[in-house]
Amino acid sequence: MQTILRQPRHVGPCKVSSYSCQRNYHAILPTLFIAKNPATSVRDVQAYGFFDGLKKILYGSDNSRKPQLGSQDIDSEEAEEAEGADMMRLDSESGGLAEDQSVFGPLAVLLVGFMAEEVEQFRTTMLEIEADMVKIVPCSPSMMGGTLQQALESEIPKYEQPLLGTRRTVFLSGMIGAEVVEVIAAYKEAGMPPTVWAAAVPNNYTRLVKDLVDEVHADNTAMVRRAQEAQARQAAQQEVGMGDGQL
Repeated sequence: MQTILRQPRHVGPCKVSSYSCQRNYHAILPTLFIAKNPATSVRDVQAYGFFDGLKKILYGSDNSRKPQLGSQDIDSEEAEEAEGADMMRLDSESGGLAEDQSVFGPLAVLLVGFMAEEVEQFRTTMLEIEADMVKIVPCSPSMMGGTLQQALESEIPKYEQPLLGTRRTVFLSGMIGAEVVEVIAAYKEAGMPPTVWAAAVPNNYTRLVKDLVDEVHADNTAMVRRAQEAQARQAAQQEVGMGDGQL
C-alpha cells in the first residue's frame, strides 16, 4: 500500500478552498483511494468524467448490496429515501465505475439534513477507510440558500441543526469512481440512515443547494414509482401466465 500526497486542486473557474490550502494531507490510503499516476503522486484532474449527468440514487442504511424494489415492509415516510430508486445504480458490482479516474471539484462531502451524531458517525466511517483527507461539510441552514460550489469550498462550519423536514442528501465531490463506490459501501456497512446520493458536476456546481436537493429527491420519487409500476406489471403478467397454465 502506497503513501501518497493529495494536494489542493483547482478545476477550471472554481477556486481552491482556503481550508484545503491550510495543510497537506498524508495518508495511507485503502486500495480504492489511489492516485491516478503514482509516479507524480498527484492524480490528473479533469473537468468531467463518469460524474456527468450523475444524480446518483443509492441506498443508505440497507446492508444488502442491491435494493429490493417495492418492498411492503418499508415505512411510507421513508419510501422516498429508502426504497430502491437508482437513476444509474452506483454500487460495488458496477464494473466500469471503479475504472474511471476523472474528478471534478474539491475533495469533499456535503452532508445535508444530518444530525450531529450522524455527522460524527460518518466522520468515523471515513477514518475507518483511511479517507481522512476528505473534507466533511455539514450543511447549515444558511448553506441551503447558497450554491453547491460555495458549500463545498467553504471553511468547515460549526455544526447547526438542519431545519425540520430537511431531507438527507449526500453530495460527493472530487472523487474517482472507485472512491465513490468505497464511500457508499462503507456508509451502508456502518448502518447509517437512508439517504440520496448526488455528485458535484459542472452543470450543477453553481446551482442552489436547496434546489438540487429538491431535484434529486423528485427524481428519486419518480424512479421509485416507475420501478414499482414495472414490478406490478410483471407480477400481473405472471399471474395471467399461471392462470393460462391451469386451463
